[in-house]
Amino acid sequence: MTVSPENKYSDLIDVIVALILPASVVALVVGVALSSGGCSGSVTGIEFESSPASPSSAATTAQNNTNPSGSADQAEDHGYASGPNEGPGFYDRPSEDQSQGGQDGEGDDPSAELTDPGCQPGEGCWGEPCAADEDCYSGVCVVDQGEGVCSMTCLNDCPSGFSCVLESPGATDPTWICASDHEKLCQPCAQSSECTSFSDVESVCVPYTEHPGLSLESTHGHFCATTCEDHEQCPSGYGCAELADQLGDLVQVCVHTDFECDCSSAALDLNLQTACTIGNDAGICSGDRVCSEAGLTACDAQEPALESCDGLDQDCDGLIDESLAPMTCGLGACEHQTASCVDGAGAICDDFLGATPESCDGIDNDCDGETDESLGAIECGEGACA
Repeated sequence: MTVSPENKYSDLIDVIVALILPASVVALVVGVALSSGGCSGSVTGIEFESSPASPSSAATTAQNNTNPSGSADQAEDHGYASGPNEGPGFYDRPSEDQSQGGQDGEGDDPSAELTDPGCQPGEGCWGEPCAADEDCYSGVCVVDQGEGVCSMTCLNDCPSGFSCVLESPGATDPTWICASDHEKLCQPCAQSSECTSFSDVESVCVPYTEHPGLSLESTHGHFCATTCEDHEQCPSGYGCAELADQLGDLVQVCVHTDFECDCSSAALDLNLQTACTIGNDAGICSGDRVCSEAGLTACDAQEPALESCDGLDQDCDGLIDESLAPMTCGLGACEHQTASCVDGAGAICDDFLGATPESCDGIDNDCDGETDESLGAIECGEGACA
């Protein structure tokens, strides 16, 4: 039997369709084989309609082939921002849903939405620890709360808690990166200038003080705190509270809910320490806390106590052995007062200081507790009058 060319091609196409090609490719193969323009038809019972690819669909296909996430929509969902600096690590701020995570356990890890689609855990993805830029998939390592974390470059916005800032102002090839707003949060400090960070968000040095203004006032230390307007602007474990800075001005800052700060890697590297106080009814004493591997040491201030004669400033007011009542020494003409404590030792009374022989004057001149005694008798008159 003779087979026409048309039937031959038709049979060939049927075999290809049945054995090899998926339906999505059939339309393209048949469209090319049977028509140079748009056409419609049926291959193995599957209805299809093909037409020349439009520029927009071609662009989408090309983008899908180069975007690790698989589609332009998926790239946007992951916060990927196209632009002149396209490539891993360029993101826009995620939506509120992405930041807060999904429902029923889906997307509970916000960093999963921020990690570049091509980055696998352990490859230096967003939020993973780092010591240098080369440790990160994006090539950007920043400090967040005293610890190195992988960040990313940016075009405009950054995830919550980070700001898009110029990495090297004045550079010929400027790079914008997502810098932490809480770079030095909870880092020990002595003044606010030590809290300046790469981000534009203000950070000040504030005392963590319990019972301020009361006799039990105690300061755990002075720490860097990021300014805030509400709790949402503070990281997990912190709340927005009003404290007085070192100038006495009230400021709204992120404060650790435990009212205690740990020693970060940065604090350990810098051997940081902070002033602290211990207070009670006797006074307030100052000391220091030093960063160690186990955290900040306990405040080494002494426990305030009432003054005693020991040559020490026990109540920490800058005076030694003050407020000790003087002693009264001696009797009669020798009675006088003297300091009860001299050079850290109790004074010795000289009970006869200024004593003189007794005279008839109504005074205990010899300071023995008797007056005008031992003066003897005088003879008066003569004869029977003697």
